[in-house]
This record gives sequence, C-alpha cells and structure tokens, in this order.
Amino acid sequence: MNILLIEKEEAIIQILEAFFMKEKWNYDIATDGVIGTQMYSLNKNKYNLVLVDVELPSLDGVEVVKYIRNISLETPILVLAEKKFEEKLISSLQQGADGYLARPFSPLLMVARIKALYRRINLERGKRVNLNIEQVICTKYLKIYPEKHKVIFNKQEINSLSPKEFAILTILASSPTQVFSRKKLLELVWGNEYFGDARTIDTHVKTLRQKLEKVGPHVIITVWGVGYKYDELNFDI
Repeated sequence: MNILLIEKEEAIIQILEAFFMKEKWNYDIATDGVIGTQMYSLNKNKYNLVLVDVELPSLDGVEVVKYIRNISLETPILVLAEKKFEEKLISSLQQGADGYLARPFSPLLMVARIKALYRRINLERGKRVNLNIEQVICTKYLKIYPEKHKVIFNKQEINSLSPKEFAILTILASSPTQVFSRKKLLELVWGNEYFGDARTIDTHVKTLRQKLEKVGPHVIITVWGVGYKYDELNFDI
C-alpha cells in the first residue's frame, strides 16, 4: 500500500512511521497543506490512501480534501483531528473525505481503520453500490445511470456528486418513498466495517441536497427520528 501522510506534528509522524514500516507500507510525508497537494498532484495515481491532518499550516485540511476531490473522486481520504475541531471535521466530510479519526487515537486503531477503509474502497470499485442496481432509475425529475455514474436531475446533468453521494442517491431513488435508517445507509454505502457515527450520513445528505436543489426541487426528505427517503410527491403537495 502507498500512503500520503499530510501531518504537521513530528511526534505523530514518527509514531505512524513505525507502524507503517511494521505493516510494510510505503509512504510519503508532507508537513503542510501546500506541499501535500503538490505531492498528490504529481503522484495522484501512486497513492492508495491519503491521511490528512485537519489543522495544517499554509493550507488547512479541509482545503486539502477539496483539492484532492477536484482531481480524483476515487482516492480514499481519512482525516485526523481533535474533537474540538468538529466543524472542520464535518466540513472535510462535506468536501468528500471518507472518514475521520478523532485525536488522541491509538496507532493500532489507525492501522485497523486504514485496512478496513482500503478493503471497502476496493469492494466499491468492483461494485460501487452494495445493491444489485444495474438498470436506469427513472422518475419524474431524476434519471440515474449506475453503470455510467451519471445523474440527470430536473433535465440537468449533475457532475459534482462524490461516490458516496451518488451511492446514497441511487439507494434512496431505487425505492421511492421507502424510509432508510441512517444505520442501513451506513451498511449499504460504507459497509459493515465502518467505524464512524450516523452524523456522517447527515453530512453527506446535506451536501447531496445542496447540489440537487441548485437545479431542482427538494426531494430527499428527512423522516425525523428514523432516516431519509426519496419522495417527489412531497414537493408536489
């Protein structure tokens, strides 16, 4: 595995290096955001995973995640931050990070998270959504072409969806009006090995809604205390 670690604290770098070497993983290190984005841009096909400190000099972790996602939707990104930086963690997820680890964390947990994320991403590449959805999904406002990773909403193509947003939309739209719990969406999109909490779903749904509602109606409905559903009738009433 090839990892890009973008981290400012030398003590953490040394600890992670020891575990990376134990696992026989290859890694590159950048100590600020600008250098990290430059390294990724020059070697984007090299890295299997990027670890990003949310608090970086010169360019913070949120902007680093945004930069990487503008280049690639596929590279897994794991964000590192103290819990007091919750807003930046949420912003990182909104920009396309695949998960996070709150400091202080165990290096053993870090290794387990990396392995789990890497396995899950490989499964998603083989089958992007953990459902047997191959046919075109077509409703009044929406067309989804799963094989092409293409979405047309309100007669306009939406090109900015991340893989997770695309998966969530595909699952919801494949069963209109059916309510999916946050737990169920986590299982279907992230897999059983996901270690995060339900707010990850809320963050991705919020961003997905914003992208859809730039061109069309409000169709992803919150069912309070339960989860989410895709419902065009809600808009028409």
